[in-house]
Amino acid sequence: MTLPSEHSSQPHEELAAVVARLDPILNPLGFTFCIEHSAVNSGGPFENGFYLRQPISIGLIVRGDKLGCPNYVWNEFHTGHDDLIERLGRVSESVLRFDRAFDKWELITTDGSDVVDAFITDLEIIILPTISNAPDLFRQAVVEAHNARLAKWRSGGGK
Repeated sequence: MTLPSEHSSQPHEELAAVVARLDPILNPLGFTFCIEHSAVNSGGPFENGFYLRQPISIGLIVRGDKLGCPNYVWNEFHTGHDDLIERLGRVSESVLRFDRAFDKWELITTDGSDVVDAFITDLEIIILPTISNAPDLFRQAVVEAHNARLAKWRSGGGK
């Protein structure tokens, strides 16, 4: 892992804590973690990185002390957590949600648990079993969610 950003160590420390909880789950499946950026932009200090096992990556971002929406990639196709869960038809089982309310834009949980615990639950119950047991379904869900979001954006219906 890289050294903390000169701008703020809070996102670095929080991401390091999340990675410490995810490594025992993802490393045995061949995923390795890499820091991508540690910087500041209009939203403030952030650090992001991803777990990679070609052709799949699971992206993470932390702003301040909050985990942002996980992102899933299959080759050049990518999608957010909610869209992937929806495409997999597993919304009723998912514990982690992204609150898109104008004043929120943060992760929430359906059961009041910690967002990292909820993410781990969704990984263990939905995401990782799909990657391991039905990789074509995972790929199809990522590609379809990516293309649906792109079509919506192109039609002027969303950001």
